[in-house]
Amino acid sequence: MLWKTGYVITNAGDTVKGTVRVNDKKEFELYRKVTLKLSETEKKMYNPAKIKEYVVDGQRFVVRKIDEENVFVKVISEGAVNLYQHQFEYYHGEEVRYDTEFYVEKDKKSSKIKGNKFKKLVAEIMADNAELVKKVQESESKYEGDAIVEVVNEYNTWYREQNKG
Repeated sequence: MLWKTGYVITNAGDTVKGTVRVNDKKEFELYRKVTLKLSETEKKMYNPAKIKEYVVDGQRFVVRKIDEENVFVKVISEGAVNLYQHQFEYYHGEEVRYDTEFYVEKDKKSSKIKGNKFKKLVAEIMADNAELVKKVQESESKYEGDAIVEVVNEYNTWYREQNKG
């Protein structure tokens, strides 16, 4: 177990600083709960119902509703379009496995990114950047992981440039 600098933002909007417990062998725990050490003797555990977000070692996790349940999601990109990563566990036989999903959010509306539907989603939520939409539509690439991050970052950079001042 490692302890890294961090803080939580409570539902009341208060910021509580401390160090956050990180299980370097099991990243999944960061998506379920956060333990904050306030002093050598005082620790507090938070689940998504108790706080709005937390930060550990510079990485933000915010609370979002997925499948009718509040969960922590990692903020991958932030701007006009937010990109989040969600990890979840499932059973394969008797073995517990973990998987990752990506979600985009624009104007408070969130959508799960489904691999083969990414190009359609880009056309819908990034339509104001016709050049980027065209580039994605014409690409032979399959959009996963880093490629998704790249497109969202490119859109957010473009959006900021268009909306200066």
